Amino acid sequence: MTIDLKYGSVPLVAFCLLLFSGCGGGETLPDCSPVSGRVTLDGDPIGWAEILTFPQGGGRTKNGAGRVDNGDYYLSTYEKGDGGLHGVHKVVITNYEDTTGGPRVPLPFVNLFTTPLEITVVPGEENKIDIELRDFL
Repeated sequence: MTIDLKYGSVPLVAFCLLLFSGCGGGETLPDCSPVSGRVTLDGDPIGWAEILTFPQGGGRTKNGAGRVDNGDYYLSTYEKGDGGLHGVHKVVITNYEDTTGGPRVPLPFVNLFTTPLEITVVPGEENKIDIELRDFL
């Protein structure tokens, strides 16, 4: 038996390929919700930095990350801009080489073990979370 792929079978083959393709053997990823906001230091926006989030408890280990640009950030976990996992996260903000002339992020905010920062990502909400840093020096 031969199948002529030039004509009527192409839609059937395409449908079968879509039907049997999948992501990672059916593994369901934990849900994310959008997270964005503004990072300031003593009231002034941070020029450039990286924001990292670390889920707390429950065995969820996928970290979120984003770039802070002129104070504004958008968090990503699995793909760009998808947000953060639901729940409580420790937050680290670093800008070791701020080339914009903006303020540098002081300790303890750059270290996971010393940061006092936490955010909570709530399901079904936009999660606009502003982060105000204070220079302790």
